[in-house]
Amino acid sequence: MRLPPSPESWGCPPAWMNDFGGLFAWTLPSGWKSRRVNIGAFARLRVFAAGRKDLIALKFLAHRTRDLEHLAVLRPSEAELTFVRR
Repeated sequence: MRLPPSPESWGCPPAWMNDFGGLFAWTLPSGWKSRRVNIGAFARLRVFAAGRKDLIALKFLAHRTRDLEHLAVLRPSEAELTFVRR
């Protein structure tokens, strides 16, 4: 079996994969798991991404400059903004 390139070979720091995201799980809107997007399975690793509504909500919550720039590109609909406000 051929192993994929290491994350370090892509310029990722050694601890790029960690469970720090779990610290912020409380910020996810209710029902997020049913809206997540399956990115794929890579050996025993299953990868999911936040659904669009949840991503928009998280970017509003983080409110960093780069998140606000991402929101400008995402151009949330009125329905998505209503979702975030709940």
